[in-house]
Amino acid sequence: MLRIAYYMLRDGTHHNDLGANYRDERRKAPVARNAVNRPERVGSWFRGM
Repeated sequence: MLRIAYYMLRDGTHHNDLGANYRDERRKAPVARNAVNRPERVGSWFRGM
């Protein structure tokens, strides 16, 4: 928190709120890819037992 305040004061910038779903929007592709690949990884783990 102090680091943020330091850079804002140093650079003379203001806080920009990115929104509640900022991280979800940025991670759409990796989340979808993991949803497809995860059952394959879990299945291979169970078959290896």
